[in-house]
Amino acid sequence: MIQGVMTRESVQGAINKGITASQIEQFLIQHAHRDMFIFNKKKYDGAVIHPDVSKRIYLWEKELKRLKPHYPAVLFNNFSTKEMFDKAVSFSNEHEWTIDIHIHKQCFVAHSEGRKDLEEYIKELMFQQQQQQTQLQRMEF
Repeated sequence: MIQGVMTRESVQGAINKGITASQIEQFLIQHAHRDMFIFNKKKYDGAVIHPDVSKRIYLWEKELKRLKPHYPAVLFNNFSTKEMFDKAVSFSNEHEWTIDIHIHKQCFVAHSEGRKDLEEYIKELMFQQQQQQTQLQRMEF
């Protein structure tokens, strides 16, 4: 019997060399001890390897497939209104800083070169919004 240790680094090293998580899982199944087929199939609803091991392999593969920008970028999120989000995106688009937009989550990624200008613009929008709210409150009295 041969015993080995599978670590995050070893799995990700294999994935970096072109092996997929599915191939690793299939290898483990094909080379599993015959007792694992009997014991684990009964215990884990037909799975030869423990479900947590399988999930972990796929999670480690997903970690490597995350978005990794090749240039410095900044995430802008947590906008108080859709209008503020739309204006910030328009401002970013005008200056060609926008990299990616997620309308439903009201967030966008922009080149870091535009960070200061975008932050100042968003602060100005927030200030304007506060002034409008203050005016509305005064009108209610």
